[in-house]
Amino acid sequence: MAALTPTWNMPKDACSSPQRHPTYYLEGGDLVLKVENTLYRLLRSHLALHSVTFKSVLGIPGGEGSDGQSDESPLELFQVKESDFNWWLDWIFHSMNNPTYQISILHR
Repeated sequence: MAALTPTWNMPKDACSSPQRHPTYYLEGGDLVLKVENTLYRLLRSHLALHSVTFKSVLGIPGGEGSDGQSDESPLELFQVKESDFNWWLDWIFHSMNNPTYQISILHR
């Protein structure tokens, strides 16, 4: 019989269902990602344009029911902090419109 882990010993986000990001859950998106306890719905082509890693991973065709197709089966990005991912998305979505975008993370 498998041991049960009490919920109080689990990470706080493991007990609650993931929440859609208020800005980066796009109705026209074709890929659902999960970072920590947040869901993002973005365009594959936009991610591939700005990241060789995404370009490589997303270039591999998936079968029916593959991760990333829905909120119930998101592509999970492990070892990525939500704050870092949000920063990266802010940069790729807004730096093109504002060439003087400040990269404050470099000043830390």
